[in-house]
Amino acid sequence: MQIAAYSTREDARQRSLAEARALFERQVAETHQKVAAQHAEIDNFQRELSAGSPAAIVDYFTMVLASFLCHCPDNATDAL
Repeated sequence: MQIAAYSTREDARQRSLAEARALFERQVAETHQKVAAQHAEIDNFQRELSAGSPAAIVDYFTMVLASFLCHCPDNATDAL
């Protein structure tokens, strides 16, 4: 009787482990896809910027200025 109970618990543990592993693998694959898409977007932006695309240049300086303004004290932007 004890062996049968152990076997039942072990089977349930193995199924639970397999489900958790499958979920983890799906999450890893999704994360890899998101990272690859982000890298492709960055590579494309860099190509456009290097080619002198006006839209890419505006986007770049907009990002730079937005980052600068986010890190400035409120009164530091009054002179701008």
